[in-house]
Amino acid sequence: MLTPTNDIALDSEDLHISPTEIRVRYRFRNVTNADLPVRIAFPLPDIDLAELSQMIEARFTELESA
Repeated sequence: MLTPTNDIALDSEDLHISPTEIRVRYRFRNVTNADLPVRIAFPLPDIDLAELSQMIEARFTELESA
């Protein structure tokens, strides 16, 4: 969360790492009796956009020739 609060609890974090993907599942719980407007953010690693573009292009080329 962008702003720490005692009103929201992180009940679980399930992390799956494999050679081809990383998956994370979070379960948050509102510990109050009221709806809360909360902005959630997750840290991401630095992304090389040139490399990402090449990967996407290669994948499309792969799909087109299949």
